[in-house]
Amino acid sequence: MNYSEMINRCFWHNSVEEVMEALKKEDHHFAKACLASMEANSMTSMKLALQMLRKAKNMDYHQCLKMELDVCFNRIRDDEFDLGVKKIL
Repeated sequence: MNYSEMINRCFWHNSVEEVMEALKKEDHHFAKACLASMEANSMTSMKLALQMLRKAKNMDYHQCLKMELDVCFNRIRDDEFDLGVKKIL
């Protein structure tokens, strides 16, 4: 099955919360699987990833790598990073 219509319908939103709400309205196993995966992830990490994806569409490869590296270094310095690692371990 082609999921492109559902993906376009659900993932065009500009916030993670809106994406999750759109997925909740879908009655398809793919949407339910996406939602379950999102609910198991860090909201902060998903928000950051969405922001980075939106920003990256106007960047070249090297700019994307630099952004990724900058974000990694900043996240490692964050107190929540330690809590997230401890939770996973």
